[in-house]
Amino acid sequence: MSRPGGSTIQLTVDCRGDSVSRMKRQQTKEQIYTAFAERLNRAMADKGYLERDRARTLKDWTGLDSVEAPRKWLRAMSMPRRANMAAICAQLGVRKNWLEDGEEPIWDSPAEGALEKQLQELETMFREAGPERSAEAVRVIRALMQGDVARK
Repeated sequence: MSRPGGSTIQLTVDCRGDSVSRMKRQQTKEQIYTAFAERLNRAMADKGYLERDRARTLKDWTGLDSVEAPRKWLRAMSMPRRANMAAICAQLGVRKNWLEDGEEPIWDSPAEGALEKQLQELETMFREAGPERSAEAVRVIRALMQGDVARK
């Protein structure tokens, strides 16, 4: 849509039924990259990934040869391509629309988000219990969050 004076405004409308649920003005590339990097860093922190390990983890998830591109994603300098975005979302367990555009909900199902929150609260409680007793509990909780523990 053009305005007098030549500036352009892009409106995105998501219609669900008869109601308009969302309209947003076009953002600058820097704003888009910054918001994406904030969501990516948040999701990785929520999953327990340390900041220093995130670029290497993203490299492994996406099969890239170096950490250069993942560092740019984390520092709001660029965004991943579709295939890489899909791989990252799958590993983090978040919706592509949330990671890419900030569209809620974060998880595919509300129950999944509630479980994630409860596991994070448990992890915090165990950390506060002291290093010796909590270290093993934190490892088990992280494994559960990653789906790495077989249920008995």
